[in-house]
Amino acid sequence: MKIALLVALACLLSAPMFAEESTTDPESQPAELGLVHWYRNVDTGIELAKDSGKPIFLQFQEVPG
Repeated sequence: MKIALLVALACLLSAPMFAEESTTDPESQPAELGLVHWYRNVDTGIELAKDSGKPIFLQFQEVPG
C-alpha cells in the first residue's frame, strides 16, 4: 500500500516536468484568438521577445468559448 501511494505521489509531482512548451495552432483555435501563434508560458514568451527584440503582448484572461 505504501509503495502504491509513493508511486502515485511521484507521478503527480513529476507531471509538470513533462508539460509541453507549445504554441497554439491558428488554423484550429477559436476565432477570438485570431491568426496568431500564442505561447502558453509567460517565461518562454518573455525570453523569446527579448531574444528577437520584438514587443510582447500578454493576455491573462481566458477567452470565452
